[in-house]
Amino acid sequence: MSTLTDLLRGKGAHVDPIAAVEDLPWDGAGRRVASVPHTIWQQLGHQNYWMDIELKSIEGPEQRMPKHASASWPSADGPADDLAWQHELGLLRTNLAQLHTLAEAQASTLARIVHAKTGHTVEAVLWLLAAHNSYHTGQIVQLRQALGVWPPPGGGVTW
Repeated sequence: MSTLTDLLRGKGAHVDPIAAVEDLPWDGAGRRVASVPHTIWQQLGHQNYWMDIELKSIEGPEQRMPKHASASWPSADGPADDLAWQHELGLLRTNLAQLHTLAEAQASTLARIVHAKTGHTVEAVLWLLAAHNSYHTGQIVQLRQALGVWPPPGGGVTW
């Protein structure tokens, strides 16, 4: 495995994005922490939004970026029900699996330009998404700590 695939899966000092959320009940994902702008549900929706838009851009054609970052955040604090929560978790698993597959692609695939304006290649987009996911997964861990629901039953980084 490469460093990139390790980061996408949350290895080493990075928390696995799936493990950070999969045990949460749907009605806990929208709980607010005072003075924090986003809930776990919103963090997860934001991650899925960007993975989805970038995966579509990689597949082609290049997707239009939102005019403002607020468009990438869910407006609701939490899921309406368990079905909505399970759907979002399913998107996370699917998106990460697709990123992992791309990270193991041949050099010619990784070198293909995805964003004409910036010159970002498939590989660059994957690195950006790995960093973005790690950042927001860390925020999810902090939210869970503040809510008293970290580490998950399966274990997690506690230091």
